[in-house]
Amino acid sequence: MSASERTRQQVAERRQQVMELRAAGMPFADIARRLGHKTASAAVQDLTRAMADARATLSEQLPAYITLELARLDLVDRTCQVTMGQAVQAGDWETVLRAAGTLVRLSQRRSELLGINLAAKPAGPAKGTEDDVDELAERRRRRRSQFTGR
Repeated sequence: MSASERTRQQVAERRQQVMELRAAGMPFADIARRLGHKTASAAVQDLTRAMADARATLSEQLPAYITLELARLDLVDRTCQVTMGQAVQAGDWETVLRAAGTLVRLSQRRSELLGINLAAKPAGPAKGTEDDVDELAERRRRRRSQFTGR
């Protein structure tokens, strides 16, 4: 391992420690003393960079997490469908209602993950093209802010 690789690894480990200590509630001044920063501001800067790196990593991995979560939802969905079918045949209407409620919640969760809004909008006056574009831009901004934390 080259010297620059070792340095990068040490910085990454130090930043991870800063995140862990701060998450545990330790003040920045104490973190700085413990990890050898010259000032508390240096510890703050390490935390900021560590969080930016974590956000970038999460952003890269987000599609895989969404795919995995959708697969889990599909498995639960299939299980509920089978359970509901068996409950209908047995005349167990309480189980049928519980399974139906679970299916509705699964659908809502899936819609959230995919960014689909299934709620019907109340009928109102027709909007002009500019209003529609503004509304779409606002929705896009909100979705992006969920993932970027801004």
